[in-house]
Amino acid sequence: MSEEENYKCSVSLTISLKEGSATIDIENREMFASTQKVGKALIIICDVQLTNVDLEKPNDPNNVDWYKVNQENGEDTKIVDTDTVKINKLKGI
Repeated sequence: MSEEENYKCSVSLTISLKEGSATIDIENREMFASTQKVGKALIIICDVQLTNVDLEKPNDPNNVDWYKVNQENGEDTKIVDTDTVKINKLKGI
């Protein structure tokens, strides 16, 4: 190959589009009806039911990411592990 030559690649794919959904049930949602104390651990126990969604690794807890939503502008920011925030993604506990 030289820099002066042009190449073309043609690819054909077969794809299928599906309509799917995810339903999340937060088992301990009653505790979120009141303000939580700052600096205290917060545990969210949830169960996810997928309909017509295929995941490469369905039992991988890293399929889920958590986001904080800014109440003023609606923008979301992914929550990551830091010195003050610890995310423990355990399935089935």
